[in-house]
Amino acid sequence: MNNTEINIKIFNGENVIEGKVSAGTCLTDIIDKFIDDEEKYVAAVVNRRLCEVTSNISKDSEIRFMKLNSPIGYDLYKRSIVLLMLKSAKDVLGKAEGDYRIEIMYSLGKGFFCRLEDDDTEMNEELLGKIKVRMRELVEQDLPLEKKIYTTREMRERFARRDLPGKAKLLRYRRSSKINIYDLDGYEDYFYGYMVPSTGYLTEFDLVPYYDGFVLVIPEKNTLKLP
Repeated sequence: MNNTEINIKIFNGENVIEGKVSAGTCLTDIIDKFIDDEEKYVAAVVNRRLCEVTSNISKDSEIRFMKLNSPIGYDLYKRSIVLLMLKSAKDVLGKAEGDYRIEIMYSLGKGFFCRLEDDDTEMNEELLGKIKVRMRELVEQDLPLEKKIYTTREMRERFARRDLPGKAKLLRYRRSSKINIYDLDGYEDYFYGYMVPSTGYLTEFDLVPYYDGFVLVIPEKNTLKLP
């Protein structure tokens, strides 16, 4: 952060809040300083560009903060819940990623139908229960979902070393030379889009057996609440 001041205009519902901050100020610090609201925010539109609330701003800006139950916030929530589930499943299974695979097959009702591909392990209620417990533990720890930037080539090589040829192949078609990867407690994965700041936001979910897989259940956006 430096001593250069910039002007900000915050559109918060029907209210417009104007002020000054130092260039390089984090959006979360702006929320704390200017918005008297107990609800947390998970993203912001800054000068018509979507940003994570962990981003810094360096020029005069118009800002609209997004709550969890907004369409944008809900997209972040769903994406982040998938990462939380994948990390928790890896912890419970205790296997190298190349020895199993969890496929997010398609949207189903209020969530996603998923399938475990592992010849040695049956996805049953007992295993799902253990994964849910691990998810709750990670939520209680309020761990950051940390964004890292790699070159696309480097990430293809990293996925190949993790014996994940499908993900390595997927990145072969990316035109951008850079890629955003999210890290949750050492578990890295690629998602197209932003995440919530930390696991503490991901309080509501369920895992339900369904045919030869399970459903990662996510509540409707208008029912989501933050502690």
